[in-house]
Amino acid sequence: MAALAMGGQSGLVRAVGPPGFSTTYLTGVLTGLLVDVARRGTVGRLSMALLGALVVGAASGGLLVAHAARAAPALPTGLVALVLLASLTSLARDAEGRLWPHGE
Repeated sequence: MAALAMGGQSGLVRAVGPPGFSTTYLTGVLTGLLVDVARRGTVGRLSMALLGALVVGAASGGLLVAHAARAAPALPTGLVALVLLASLTSLARDAEGRLWPHGE
């Protein structure tokens, strides 16, 4: 079940998320962030926002598991449902009605 969830998450992010980002492992984000620093000397706001979101998500999940283990699956399930809902709305589509950013 975990592999299926991670595969679905990776596929969804590749389909609707910014290119070059992965949400299934923190080391990939950290590596990308450090590559940006090495190449450009600065860190992009999007990279920092993604890293912050991963840390907040991990902390939230950890708190749920520690204090409300039965409700813990609701957090990722709810967030994935929100992302899917947002991707189906007009906010995720360009002027021609194609899904952002890939138009596929």
